[in-house]
Order: sequence, then structure tokens, then C-alpha cells
Amino acid sequence: MPAKRGPTILHDQAAVKPLPPSILAALAAFRAALSRYSDATRHCLAEEGVSPRQFTLLAVLSQAPSGQLSVGEVAAALHLNHNSAVGLTQRAERAGLIERVPDSSDARRVLIRLSERGTDLLHQLARAHITGLCEERGQLVTSLQRWTQELEATEDP
Repeated sequence: MPAKRGPTILHDQAAVKPLPPSILAALAAFRAALSRYSDATRHCLAEEGVSPRQFTLLAVLSQAPSGQLSVGEVAAALHLNHNSAVGLTQRAERAGLIERVPDSSDARRVLIRLSERGTDLLHQLARAHITGLCEERGQLVTSLQRWTQELEATEDP
């Protein structure tokens, strides 16, 4: 099962203390910059026919110590259940992004590694991500600093 992420939302609205407008404004500015970056990178991936999860798979495989992972390790690294990881790797293999190779230490196991096309595409897409991040970096940093300062100035956010 995927790991639980983030805080839960309170259902007792009477217990929710309103936040100062300055914190909400800083949060909104940060989320807007993050959204612009996310939209730009999603567009870049879509142009190449790569899903965000496939891009993450490529990035994770590129950082694996041996350059290859089992499907179970992919599932753990991407916080997916096993069946979702199987589907993801099958789609990535059909797209020519990865290759399956037998595990030399266990004949029953198959490992996943980047194909040459996957490696090339990862570097191309990573450069586009960096460009997008550079374009939003100033706003992201400024709004995050502002948000942090506002939170630090508030006793009980």
C-alpha cells in the first residue's frame, strides 16, 4: 500500500483557528509558483509522451547503485503498490524507456534498468525541468522565505 502522505484535514470546523492573512498570502504565492513550475514540467513531459510517474521511474533508476531495481524496489521507491509498479514498468518498457534483465543472483527475479532511449530522454527532460525551475526559482525562494518568516512570527499557526 502507498504510504500515507500529509496531514489529515480536521472535520470539526469549530476547532479550526483562522490563520492571519499574511500567512495565507505567503502560502498562496508559494503554491502559485509551484503550480507554474509543475504545469511547465507536465507540459514538457506530455510533449515527449512521458507521464510524470514514468519520469520519476527514470530518475529513480538512474540513481540506483547498480543501475537496476526489481519491480518491488521500484514500488517501494515510488510509494506504489506492487500491481501499480508492474503496470508502470510494463508501459515504460513498451515505450522503450526501460529494459528487463534477468537477475544474475536469482534466476526467478527480473530487474529493470534504463534503456539507451530512456537515459537520453531522462537527461533531455531533466534539463527542461531545471530550466523551468530556474524560471520560477526566484518566486519560489522569495515566497517560501516569506511564508517561513510569517510562520515564525506567529505563535500558533
